[in-house]
This record gives sequence, C-alpha cells and structure tokens, in this order.
Amino acid sequence: MNLLERVAQTKSRIHALEGLKERAARASEFEQRAQTVCNIARGLDMLCLPATVLKQAGIEVPQLDQLLLIVLRTKAQQLKEGYARDPSSILNPFPEQDFRQVFVTPCNAFKQKTETALSEAWSGWVRSKMPAIDQEVLNVLAGVNALSRAVASIQALLILIGDQSGTLPTSVEDVKAVLALCAQTNQAWHELAGEGIAPEILAFLRAAGSGVGAPYDLLTPSILAWLDAHHLRRVLRVRLG
Repeated sequence: MNLLERVAQTKSRIHALEGLKERAARASEFEQRAQTVCNIARGLDMLCLPATVLKQAGIEVPQLDQLLLIVLRTKAQQLKEGYARDPSSILNPFPEQDFRQVFVTPCNAFKQKTETALSEAWSGWVRSKMPAIDQEVLNVLAGVNALSRAVASIQALLILIGDQSGTLPTSVEDVKAVLALCAQTNQAWHELAGEGIAPEILAFLRAAGSGVGAPYDLLTPSILAWLDAHHLRRVLRVRLG
C-alpha cells in the first residue's frame, strides 16, 4: 500500500469516526429530550389522580389555568403526532420555535400552578369541615388535670386533620377519612364543652388550674352543676390560704 492509499484510508476512517461521533451526539440529545418529556408527563400525571378525587368529592378548583391547559394540550398533541411519524422529530418538534420556551417552561409553570390550586382547594375544604373549637377554652380545659386526657385526644385529632389537609388525596378513602376525623373531633368536643362554656365557668376553671387556686365565692351553683355534669366534683380540693 503506497502513501496515497494510506492517506485515503486514514481519511476514510476519520470520516467514519466523525460520523459515529455525530450519531452518538444525536443519540445523546435524543435521550435527553425524551427524558425531559417523560419527566414532564410524570409530574403532570401525579396531579391527575388528586384532581379526579377532588372532582368526585364535589370539591371545586376554580384557580386552574384552563387557557394554558388548552395551549399545552395542542402542543402535546403536535409532539405526539410528529413522533409517531418520525421519532427523530422529537429533537425539533416545533419548527422555528424554542422547545424549552414554548413547551418545557409552560408545562412546569402549569404543574406548579395546578399543584397550588389543588392544594388550596383541598385544604380549604378540610378547614370548612373542621368543627368550630375555641382554642382559648381548650387551653383552659387543658389546665384541669381530670380533663387533660380528653383535651389531648382532641388536640391529637386536630393534628391528624391538619396533616391530612397538607397532603393531596389520592383516593375517595382519603376524603372519607377526613370526614370521619372531623366527626370524631366534633363529638369529642361536644362531650367536653357541650354547646359552649359560660364565662364564669371558664373563669373558675382558669383560676382553679392556677397555682393560687380559685376563691370559694366563685364556686356558684351553676359551676357545681357543670362540674357534676362532667363528673368533676370528686376532683375538687379545699385548701385554706
């Protein structure tokens, strides 16, 4: 093999290597683009189930950006049809348009907006189902040793409801669980406080729970009746100052 033949062979090999390098680069670009699309689809799919559950439960989500959704559906359909014809079209699915600007960024924005809208709708609905509990009254009752266990039970239920409100539901059972917790909390609160506690009873309980104690003249018949109704007369202690 003479020198010219060797040079020609070397050039041929170089061209072949360059072709392989170019194909490898395009393959890497194709893989990255496919991964980007998959990540977008996966993120949006995660919101489909909560959205369906809220709809089934009759919980409205008014903040959804319907206009942006229509635009993205059109783009997604264009991307899908182009890929079906030629998989390599995924590298340039929207000719003369920047893929990230017209698809990736809007999709990420829509996901964030939708997640916020779903979360606000869900947490607002949970709050609307929670029983109206007077925290000041609950704090006063917590100072009564005989009632501390009942108060702790209500506080634990409220924490559970709060945890539920911070996590989007993935099934109708999650919605039923919140309703059950709210009903249980309401019943426990009603058994503890009834329709409400009169100010003079709260004043007595607040004073009795302090280190000083409550004056005897605060122990009126109505307070004794309330203590009897809650089986608390037995916990009364008399101490001379």
